Order: sequence, then C-alpha cells, then structure tokens
Amino acid sequence: MMEQRNLILAIVLSASILLGWMVFVDGPRMQKEQAAREAQKAAETVGGAPAAPSVTGTPPSAPQAA
Repeated sequence: MMEQRNLILAIVLSASILLGWMVFVDGPRMQKEQAAREAQKAAETVGGAPAAPSVTGTPPSAPQAA
C-alpha cells in the first residue's frame, strides 16, 4: 500500500512540474516570440518591402547573347 501511494505521489508531482513549466516558463516565451513575429509582419506590410525579392530577367549565371 505504501509503494502504491509513493507511485501516485510521484506521478502527481511529475505532472504538476510539467504543467507549471508550461504555464510559467514556456507560455511567456511563446507569447514573446509571437509578438515579435507579429511586429515583424506589421513592419513588412507598413514598409511596403516585399518578404522575398522578386526575380525578373535572366539569372546572372546564364550566358548572355551578343
């Protein structure tokens, strides 16, 4: 009976540690990263700069006709 109680106690403590980590450590970090992504996205749309450079014409490595 004592071993069973210790096993249940260990499971409950482990679950509470994992839950506490997710709420108090990982949650604020994820919110901060999401805010940074949103700020970067807003800066790209306000600045008018495209997210990726557009490619037009022939690539520089292609031979040019004279």
